[in-house]
Amino acid sequence: MRKYFLTSAVALLAASNVIAASYAEVTANAEVTFAVKSNCSNLEFGNIILDLDTINNNLGATITIDENGYTASEGVLRVVDYQISTCDFENVEVPESITLYDGEKELGVSLTVLGANSEKIGGTFSFDESVQEGNYTGKFTVVSLL
Repeated sequence: MRKYFLTSAVALLAASNVIAASYAEVTANAEVTFAVKSNCSNLEFGNIILDLDTINNNLGATITIDENGYTASEGVLRVVDYQISTCDFENVEVPESITLYDGEKELGVSLTVLGANSEKIGGTFSFDESVQEGNYTGKFTVVSLL
């Protein structure tokens, strides 16, 4: 009888489902910082006059606005009334790029902080054959982490 009891006990143990579990505690942290609203002037790419033949021939065009004025690739005939943005605080951080809109039409623009510890913002437009005439606008947030 003892032999059958031991055999039954071993069989029961072998047939049991053993569930292994793990757990861990995770600490979540957050630092809250308040920002004071400051001012920046508008970043004005101005009136960009493009050579239609350059655009139609899929050659594209690029214009960069910085503190020295503007530089443009072939296909940009002239730029009028452009201006970099200047903020009333330094160490500005901007998004890498933004999109400007004119109704359904849109253009991508890359943004640049002009120099280390700077308060000045410039940018670069790149046009391809899909560019259309229009008045494009957009907004972005500038922050400064002290």
